[in-house]
Amino acid sequence: MRRAQSMNDVASLQGLQVKRSFSPRNSTELPPLTATIHEDETIGDDYGFYDSLEEGEGVVDRDVGAIVESPLKDIDGLKKFKAQKADSKTTSPPPSPRTSPKQKPRMKSCMSLPNLQSLSMKRSVSFTSLQIRHHPMTLGENPCPTLGPAIGLSNQYSHEESHQIDRYELEKGRKKEMFEMRMNLDERTKILEMAGVAEERVKEAEREARKIRNQRMMTNAKGAVVQKFEEGFESLGRKLRRAREARKAKGEEKK
Repeated sequence: MRRAQSMNDVASLQGLQVKRSFSPRNSTELPPLTATIHEDETIGDDYGFYDSLEEGEGVVDRDVGAIVESPLKDIDGLKKFKAQKADSKTTSPPPSPRTSPKQKPRMKSCMSLPNLQSLSMKRSVSFTSLQIRHHPMTLGENPCPTLGPAIGLSNQYSHEESHQIDRYELEKGRKKEMFEMRMNLDERTKILEMAGVAEERVKEAEREARKIRNQRMMTNAKGAVVQKFEEGFESLGRKLRRAREARKAKGEEKK
């Protein structure tokens, strides 16, 4: 009854003449009339529009339970009303600037093409000049020489020179071979005497080099013996493991 009353109010507002109202739950017979009206599910009970309105035909909406009749002059107005409602469903108003989400600042990638081009480095290398330092020879600590002391370069340099790379390439001498750079005991002794190294320091360096050389020989000998023992223990462990696995397999076969 509430829905029928609501439809009566709608009909009166739209200029419709309601001839009869009833509830479908209480009545089973529906008299034929000219037109029908039904509720709009998207808006509510207080609005409605015609499904069909033709002269000489009657349509009944059993869900609403309201039967209405309207003159033919209101057909155009109802069609406009129906078109406006359809447009309002499809189109929605633009969002308010206050409620629209704020645009977050976009982060620029460091791997973008402009950044890579700006960070690209030249692949060519050029030299214009070079600095040469002169280090005098002094007593060294290398235990490799079997006779006499070893010689080496001092940490302090005497002077420094600057040369253009092109001139240096033209004036540099031939690169020496390995056998040409070897020095015997006499040559090393003369170099140390010219460098002002005392004889006691030379003898002390010889004793220290001999001691280091003997320690290296003992380490190498012990290392070879220890390595053989380790290989023997590993082989013995593998053999014991295989024997244990074979014994276990035989016991399972007997069961």
